[in-house]
Amino acid sequence: MTRDKTGAPGAGETTTGVRPVAPKRSTRPARRPARYTRADERDSGPSAGSDPETHPAATPRGMTMAESGSDAERLPPILEARDLTMHYRLGETRVEAVRGVSLSVQEGEFVALMGPSGSGKSTLLHLLGGLDRPTSGEVLLEGALISALDDEQATRLRREKTGFVFQSFNLIPLLDVTENVALPFTIAGGAQDASQAAKVREAISLVDLSDKARHRPDQLSYGERQRVAVARALVTNPAILFADEPTGNLDYTTGSEILDALWLSCVARKQTIVLVTHDSKAAAYADRVLVIGDGTIRDEIVLGRRSVHDATPLITRLAQLGL
Repeated sequence: MTRDKTGAPGAGETTTGVRPVAPKRSTRPARRPARYTRADERDSGPSAGSDPETHPAATPRGMTMAESGSDAERLPPILEARDLTMHYRLGETRVEAVRGVSLSVQEGEFVALMGPSGSGKSTLLHLLGGLDRPTSGEVLLEGALISALDDEQATRLRREKTGFVFQSFNLIPLLDVTENVALPFTIAGGAQDASQAAKVREAISLVDLSDKARHRPDQLSYGERQRVAVARALVTNPAILFADEPTGNLDYTTGSEILDALWLSCVARKQTIVLVTHDSKAAAYADRVLVIGDGTIRDEIVLGRRSVHDATPLITRLAQLGL
């Protein structure tokens, strides 16, 4: 499958020929993550003064955020993986990068895939985002079975439905901030209309770069360049945003700015986010953390939607797991 790693998926392409495929039953029981209920936050959004009793810092595996029969719990997930495997050969060695992973992500949820280098977390993200095709198993995005699409169909679906942010910024040096953020619309072809221009301004404002909209990348700090990459990934209002170690090349303060921008998009725009990281401080921004090791989900830690991203509860839970 053609990898689209520019971080600038186009917009305006349609999903002609892409049909939602009815889910097939797995031959083995799927490992279902704990349900996560946030119906009230979808309606009104979290407040800075949210009651910590309502949003517990950490919940043991298998417990829900709220034991209620809300409609939100019955909604189908926006992203689902079933028994995913990914095998490849490295010389004479057969590498099992992903081994029977099943998971689901609800609309508007911020999920972190956390694990050390070599754990399979980035490979898993590439499978979830349609950048790679699994050896076996299924990936469904908004009901469409993307793991079974041909290259052309997968590319169209990926460009319309997803956004990507990587460690490298992948900005075009000769274009200013506005032009880099608008790149998905440019790739799609046609003259930019007023609606698209407004989306570009909104995305730039979201990452707090309105005053540098006409700066070129070489006139920006590393953190500002990554914020441009985040704005570009958000400008098409993707169904889901995938971020692969977006703070890996940044210092703590600058990395926090990127994570703040991602979290704000989740709160203000109900953006669904899947973040890959090895850093517990970055993972603490998520509503839910899936701990990845040896190509499998070793544990799930529910943190809840919090305005203060203290990593202590997550670090404590990881210590209890011996990680």
